[in-house]
Amino acid sequence: KLERKVVVRHVRRLMPGGKQAAFVATDFSLGLPEVAGAMFSRWSQEIFFKYMIGNFKLGALSVRKIVDVDPEAEVVNPRWRELDRDHKNKKREITARRDQACEIKRKAGPEADLEGDGDEAKAFRELENEIASLIREREDMKIKRRGERGMVKAGSLEGKDKIQAFRDNENMFLNLIKMIVYRGESKMGTALQLLGCARPRSFLRELYKADADVIPDHERGILRVRVIGMADNAADALLAGLFEELNLTETIYPGTDLRMVFEVPPNVIKKRTKLTSKIKQKP
Repeated sequence: KLERKVVVRHVRRLMPGGKQAAFVATDFSLGLPEVAGAMFSRWSQEIFFKYMIGNFKLGALSVRKIVDVDPEAEVVNPRWRELDRDHKNKKREITARRDQACEIKRKAGPEADLEGDGDEAKAFRELENEIASLIREREDMKIKRRGERGMVKAGSLEGKDKIQAFRDNENMFLNLIKMIVYRGESKMGTALQLLGCARPRSFLRELYKADADVIPDHERGILRVRVIGMADNAADALLAGLFEELNLTETIYPGTDLRMVFEVPPNVIKKRTKLTSKIKQKP
């Protein structure tokens, strides 16, 4: 049996807290910073999906209508799938029996006679016979599986084998909207970071749940969105600063000619002015 050896690099990065992050890579052309950067960027993707699933329900089924699959579409043959599943289950059974036989041999020791009439010898022979029987059954399943087509036309399946699926267009559309919203949230998060917010996404999640008054002003052509306020003075000051940035976009509310104007109560603006003055006075 040929053995193939793969040479890899073991790269470690010392984290600010003193812990080390370990990576294994096969690319020797990149420098150590590039390897670490590539691996950390992969983690950022995992964090993105975790955040989107937890906070935006990305991938959740919003439409559950069942439709028939295109008759000309190639799908997995249900009969082949069933035979393949049984074949894999039989293979697992064989592995389990072999493990049991190896355990008997290990406990008996190298000098034990497993051909005799002892209890261990009988148990060992019973397992060997069972393994041989399972192997024959697996070979029969393999032959039957080979006689079935792996892929068939969806229209050729009838009865319980007929394949239906969720209509996915609406779900895909909503997932797209959620990702657009995430990008908008990221932009607002950047603005909040510049204002000194340490956890911008947590701040925004609280903002989404805050009470607000929506006041159309058709004479001036604006739609006022007046948020009542946040949990404390510092959060109110951040909110006022964020709204200043949002109002610069002069966004028109869809379906109207009203420009959206985000506002906070007048007392919040005073708080922000005082807070800004204190920040500027710091050395």
